[in-house]
Amino acid sequence: MAKHKHKLEFTEEELSGKKADKLAEETVKTKHGKKPKKQMKVRHKLDFEENKPKMSDKLRENDGKYSYELSGKAVANRIRQKTESDSEENVSVQAVNEGSRQVENTTRTVRTYERRKNRKATDSSQKQQIHEERAARRHEQRTDRENIKERYSSYKSDHPEIKSNPYSRWRQKNEIRKEYYAAKHGTSTPASVSHFGDSVRKSAKKATEETKNKAVDFVAKHKGLAAVAVGVVVAIIIGVGVLSSTGTVLVQSTTGGVSISTYVSEDADMKKAEEEYCRLEAELQATIDSFESMHSFDEYHYDEVDEIGHDPYVLISMLSALHDGEFTYDEASSEIQPAFNKQYTYYYYVEIETRYRYETRYRYEPFVDGSGVTHYMLVSYSVRVPYNYYKCYIVLDNRNLSHIPSQMLSEDQLSMYSIYMATLGNREDLFPDSEYIGRYGGEAEHYAIPPEYMGDERFAKMMEEADKYMGYPYVFGGSSPSTSFDCSGYVCWVINHSGWNIGRLNATGLYNICTPISKANAQPGDLIFFAGTYDSGSACSHVGIIVDPVNKIMVDAGDPIQYESYDTSYWNSHYYSCGRLP
Repeated sequence: MAKHKHKLEFTEEELSGKKADKLAEETVKTKHGKKPKKQMKVRHKLDFEENKPKMSDKLRENDGKYSYELSGKAVANRIRQKTESDSEENVSVQAVNEGSRQVENTTRTVRTYERRKNRKATDSSQKQQIHEERAARRHEQRTDRENIKERYSSYKSDHPEIKSNPYSRWRQKNEIRKEYYAAKHGTSTPASVSHFGDSVRKSAKKATEETKNKAVDFVAKHKGLAAVAVGVVVAIIIGVGVLSSTGTVLVQSTTGGVSISTYVSEDADMKKAEEEYCRLEAELQATIDSFESMHSFDEYHYDEVDEIGHDPYVLISMLSALHDGEFTYDEASSEIQPAFNKQYTYYYYVEIETRYRYETRYRYEPFVDGSGVTHYMLVSYSVRVPYNYYKCYIVLDNRNLSHIPSQMLSEDQLSMYSIYMATLGNREDLFPDSEYIGRYGGEAEHYAIPPEYMGDERFAKMMEEADKYMGYPYVFGGSSPSTSFDCSGYVCWVINHSGWNIGRLNATGLYNICTPISKANAQPGDLIFFAGTYDSGSACSHVGIIVDPVNKIMVDAGDPIQYESYDTSYWNSHYYSCGRLP
């Protein structure tokens, strides 16, 4: 048999390259019955230069193991190809060559499998390591919180006087936290818990530089607002009957009052919490917008759908109070959904009406023609039939997020919330579009009460007490200077400190103990009641104290506490009655 001549032969240099190696592998796959991948037509240019540059030894050294393996593979391909060409006429030799190719393919497959397996094992190991590190960090954080809580509990048992002083508790807990981490990381020598009072007093004298700088700048621009903050802090400390050395230091300067009222959480965490709340509201709005496409009722009513929205300062102030002044998003995320669920109630109900309509029916009626033959004629007629008509009423009740803190916070936390709201955390730059911007920043306006009204000793005492809290923020559920006030809480506080003892009543409760009178017969010190200012679930939803019935001026816990006219279109539309105290 004549020796087969190859149409195309490769030089040793070409065979040592990747191109020959790839072609050899494709040739083996094709001979084993596997179709090569479909390729684009490529024009090959043959280079007959004899002085073609070779791969230098230096390059091979730099390429490392891969270069040597590549050369070895190319040599093996060349040997195999040469053997095949020389032994095509020998069947037994071809069989041996076929077996060699099988072994080589199997070896290559095993190596590929091992490389992939090792790579997957490395990726899995890295993922497992990351997971373990995260779990370790979470465990460490939980342990730190428990240790801090234990230290604080121990300190409280040794110092029972702090149980009635919210500010001292707040400051002391922060100092214990700082001291704990200092001891943990070995950055300073920790003071013993039993002697912790000294460090608390020192820390109260010295705020952090960042807080101090913000506070000084803020006070310079908002002197009236800072005075309200200091007033609330003083009420927290003095109102409970305890004026500690910490508190004394606090009220020595306005800056001290503002330091406790400043948001200290990271901006990224506060904004992320606000974004998450907005996301929940957006989902709720999308549910309402797509309601008709998801249902098939006959009629839809949206009269009971409140507007969706909240103020970010209310949310951040509440979260700050919940977490002793400072929180991360991960810590606060568990409170966002419960707050949202308390603010919004969404549902729908369906009324079914039985209505009637006329439908066309058909029947055959007989008739006889002239020849006496009976025929049947299709005749249409109308029938009155009943059917169900479905009227759907969508309800969305927005209770206002500012009404939620009293449901989620303890009395001490509500005190901290009121301070944050009075100053907006000294961060008006954080949410500049908030409706609260500028609300508490001015000086509280005092009304010049006609002297003849002050002749009534009881009324004069009421006004003396009422005037102390001008400019305080409205806090739903608040009923003391330490928590600030809502409308009925403010009126009850003033009344109870002016000769009455009525306890804590809501607006309707106050109305029930009064003797109803008309506006025309109202006198200074009488109460004025309003209805429907929000969905209170009772007859009266707001109450104020009449100061000047001639000029129709009242003092009430609006937002903030202020003197204002009750002869406006808004108040007239919600007027319920006036009442005289017993």
